[in-house]
Amino acid sequence: MPVNELEYFKGLFDREQIRRVELNNEVNIPIGIITLISGGVILVFKETVTSFCSFNFVLIVIIGLLLLTSILFLAKSYNNLFKGFTYNYLPDSKELYNHRKELKEYNKKVKKRERESFRKYLIENYAELNSVNMKINRIRLYDLYVAKTLVLIALILTIILIFSFMVINLNQ
Repeated sequence: MPVNELEYFKGLFDREQIRRVELNNEVNIPIGIITLISGGVILVFKETVTSFCSFNFVLIVIIGLLLLTSILFLAKSYNNLFKGFTYNYLPDSKELYNHRKELKEYNKKVKKRERESFRKYLIENYAELNSVNMKINRIRLYDLYVAKTLVLIALILTIILIFSFMVINLNQ
């Protein structure tokens, strides 16, 4: 059974809209982990850092830099650093309706081989929209990937920091 071209492109468009919402929701877990890490780091900093050259202090600075960078990438993924994203959409229903009427009138006046199809118009629109929206979502996905990777590294370092804190407290 041949694939309906209009349904195919409409399906791609719908999928990118779903991906957009999913990408918006994906920032919640990293933000929660960042909050937990920050709390742990502040606790350790208050309790153990007596020297700016200590192992714990250096670890805290590295974790802080990782968290700040991940927050930057999360902000970029979520709203393009306060600029927002310019997703493309179909014209509104009234514009589509008017274009279809104009095409019918146009097609009455021209030879059969010169006629234009509203279906073709929709397919071209969907293809163009999908191209732009997919590019935006890919960039957002990459930024989210970088942010999550940095959070994971910060989490591992925080576990090391807390383990170091526990060892120091057990020896005292």
